[in-house]
Amino acid sequence: MKTNLLVLCAVAMLGLWSTGCSSDSGDKPVEDIKTGDTTIPEDTTIPEDTTIPEDTIVEPLINACLGDADMAIIGPDGGDSASAAAKDCGMGCIADPDVVTCATPCVVDATGLTAECSSCYVGIIACTISKCVAQCIADAGSDECKACQAEQGCLGDFYDCSGLHPVEPPPVDQCQNEADLAILSVDNGASASASAKDCGMGCIADPDIVGCATPCVVDGTGLTAGCSGCYVGIIACTIAECVAVCIADASAPACVECQEEKGCMATFYECTGLEPPVED
Repeated sequence: MKTNLLVLCAVAMLGLWSTGCSSDSGDKPVEDIKTGDTTIPEDTTIPEDTTIPEDTIVEPLINACLGDADMAIIGPDGGDSASAAAKDCGMGCIADPDVVTCATPCVVDATGLTAECSSCYVGIIACTISKCVAQCIADAGSDECKACQAEQGCLGDFYDCSGLHPVEPPPVDQCQNEADLAILSVDNGASASASAKDCGMGCIADPDIVGCATPCVVDGTGLTAGCSGCYVGIIACTIAECVAVCIADASAPACVECQEEKGCMATFYECTGLEPPVED
């Protein structure tokens, strides 16, 4: 989820403050505007038999975007379209006391997402406007803005609500330390590749082959976990993307071509920091 889409919302929020002040308070500074006394008098008592009806208790949504229909919509662009719709729809509801309830049907119409999932995307807009507008107004991608979103729970609430996970940057240069380079230089990485293949095959039924097989490569080669993960990664990519053309011969031109086309090779070299062999 990209937070830089929140800047316009924050600007609009400031505009809303300005309008509100001019209508009721003349030129009075924003910080001088009071919201009234909302304290509860000390002598207020609540009857002992007072209960809250169960149907008024709203549990927070959890994993609301993990359904097949929502994931099919979110998957192609990683949720960018949903984020953009949430921004636009949130702008249309910025004067509403309940931005989420107001804007959610708009996101549903614009994206096809379920109402539950749509509300997660609107929720991070509303949270940032409410709690982090000062930190995010200049640059929603700044460290200060992100820190506020994290501290105030905007990001955590979104990931809890949607069930999605933060997008981590891909690892780079994982084999460029002296210890890994010393091991790889002995046979130009052949042992590491063989170990990754054997360990990867032992984890072929695991949904996370890299996570499963990496400790095995570490034990078999002495490489660091980061570097070992790169070697397992190309095995996992080949199994996922090129198994039909690589199962007979992983060095066959058709297999190598598929690995290059599907990005397995490029990802490996970026991950390790190693250079591709120079062709004669």
